[in-house]
Amino acid sequence: MAVASELRFDELPDIQPFPQIAGQIVSACGTPSITAQTLCEIIQRDPGIALKIMKVANSSAYGLSGRVTNLSHAVVVLGLKSVRNLALSAAASSVFKSGNDTLRQDLWSHSVACATVASLVAQKSGLNRDDSFLAGIVHDAGKLLLMDAAGQQYLEITGDRSGPERLDAERIAFGTDHQELGLRCAEEWGLPLELSDAISNHHAEMDANFPPGVSDVVNVSNHLSKFWGLGVNQPKDVDVERVLYDAPLKVTVADLDELQDRSQGNYESVLASFQD
Repeated sequence: MAVASELRFDELPDIQPFPQIAGQIVSACGTPSITAQTLCEIIQRDPGIALKIMKVANSSAYGLSGRVTNLSHAVVVLGLKSVRNLALSAAASSVFKSGNDTLRQDLWSHSVACATVASLVAQKSGLNRDDSFLAGIVHDAGKLLLMDAAGQQYLEITGDRSGPERLDAERIAFGTDHQELGLRCAEEWGLPLELSDAISNHHAEMDANFPPGVSDVVNVSNHLSKFWGLGVNQPKDVDVERVLYDAPLKVTVADLDELQDRSQGNYESVLASFQD
C-alpha cells in the first residue's frame, strides 16, 4: 500500500453542478420584494426538493408544535430564509449522494450529523440555527472533488488525520485542501456569502476572545459529532474540554449530555428526511 507522501494527483475533476433550481432560489431570496408565493412556485418546480423540505421541516430537529402541511405553510411557520436554507440543503443532498459511492455516502452521513449538532449549538449560543445547519451540510463539500479524484486512495492519503494535519496531507497529494475547494464549490454553486467563511475556515484555530460566528459553530459541531460517534463508524478521540475552552460559544461541558441526547434523537430523523 502506498503511503500518503507517495500519492500525487495533478488534476481534479470539475465541480459537480448544483440543481438549477438552487440558484433560482438563492437569486429569488436576494430580492427584497420576494413573496412566500413566489418562493413556493420556484421550489415546486422540483418535486424532489419540495418533498425533502417538507420532511425535514416535520422532523424532530425542528420540533414544531403542529405538522407542516404544505410549502406555503412551511414558509409562514419557518420564514423565507429557513425554507431557502432547507431547499439548498436538499439540493446538496443530491450532489453528495450521487451514485452509490461508499465514500460519498459516508461523507453525507457525517455532514448531516454535523448539521444536526450545529443547529443545536447555534441555538444554545444565540446564533442563527438555520445558517449553521446549512453550513454543517456543505462544510466538507471540497472533499467531493478529492474523493472523485483519488477514490479509495483518499483514505490512504488522510488516514486517521483530522483538522490541520488532514489539510496538510491533502495539500501534499493534491496541491490544495478541502477547505479551499469547498470555497470554490460555494462560489460555483452560488451559495449565500455568509456560508463562505464557515466552509473555508471550519478547521481554523478558534479564539474565545473574538465574536462567535457560524464557522465556530461548525468547528465545534464537527468535533462533537465525531466524539459522539454520530454519522461515523465509531467515536473519535477528541479533547472536548479543550475545544469548548477555545470556542467563543455559549456551550459548556455541563451542556454536553443534553446536547448529545438531542443530537442523537434528531440525527436519524433528519437523515431519513433526506432519503429519496
